[in-house]
Amino acid sequence: MKRSFRRLTAFLLAGALAACATPAPPLAADQTAVIRGRETAGLSQADASTAVLVEAARITVDHGFQYFRIVHGQAGMIRPGTDVTIQALRSDSVRPGMPGLWDAQMILIKGVSAVARQPTSPPQKPRCTAYGCAW
Repeated sequence: MKRSFRRLTAFLLAGALAACATPAPPLAADQTAVIRGRETAGLSQADASTAVLVEAARITVDHGFQYFRIVHGQAGMIRPGTDVTIQALRSDSVRPGMPGLWDAQMILIKGVSAVARQPTSPPQKPRCTAYGCAW
């Protein structure tokens, strides 16, 4: 009797925890996702920009990507209450100097203010030959 009660309790707790979890929104075929404006409605422009960048970083990392870019507008131009579309990118699909690129992991680790509210350039890749690599 005790054993079945414990199983039932564990099952109910697992269901309750699963109901609280919010999965990352799915990415479209072109690796884009939309951050809904209702998430930033009522915030100042600075707070809305921070919220969008953090949510974009979470979505990017949750789907196994490292970088993202804002497809519509720029981070400084995010208006509270408007939808923002992002595109997630893997490190091997970005090129040095690619404009508007954000490092999702750095945002989540250091915070938006530490990333200086400016997109980053991906790290330079070495040019390798049979004689070695040059950075």
